[in-house]
Amino acid sequence: MYAEDYKVSGLKLYTFDATEKKGWWFDDEKLAYPMWEECRKLGIKNIGCHKGVPFGQFYARYAHCEDFDSAADDFLDLNFIAYHAAWPYHNELAALKGFKPQRKNLFAEVGTTFAATVTSRPLECAHVLGTLLRDLGEDYVLWGTDSLLWGNPQWQIEAFRKFQIPDHLVEGHSYPKITPEIRRKVLGENAARIWNIDRKSAMQAKAEIVKTALA
Repeated sequence: MYAEDYKVSGLKLYTFDATEKKGWWFDDEKLAYPMWEECRKLGIKNIGCHKGVPFGQFYARYAHCEDFDSAADDFLDLNFIAYHAAWPYHNELAALKGFKPQRKNLFAEVGTTFAATVTSRPLECAHVLGTLLRDLGEDYVLWGTDSLLWGNPQWQIEAFRKFQIPDHLVEGHSYPKITPEIRRKVLGENAARIWNIDRKSAMQAKAEIVKTALA
């Protein structure tokens, strides 16, 4: 079986397709729920999905994240990850946790969203990150760069290391300041937690790669 042979531990899905409806929903009990049940059996815990950024012929309604609501409630042992943080529908995503703070299986990945806003729309970037950190929580925001679209990701990493939510937005919207601890969580610690990656071992492996490259 593919999942066993390649030790698959997560999925990245798209909710648009070539059917007459041109898409599907995560909370479709006949179509989607059997997939989540199978994921349980196979030990696949992390379910990622393209949300937001309704490009091309992608119907915007399928880019919304409302279908995560029932799925996250009905499959508490699975993690549902909204890629691109569902931007520009990130407020709706954040509200799914903001109004249900007991949720621990809903995540946002910021690939493309951060890249598209940090330089040309920094105020919007501050609102997006502020909303996610405030309502989803600092433990539920994951780093991403979509480097296939945006090129070498180093510029995004440096931009995030330096980026700060302005004080007037912190005061006016109760956004958190981006502390060194939050940066560490977003840049890797949160992902390491849900993917069961030992941080110490990962850092040692990275050091060995760098050492080999410089030799």
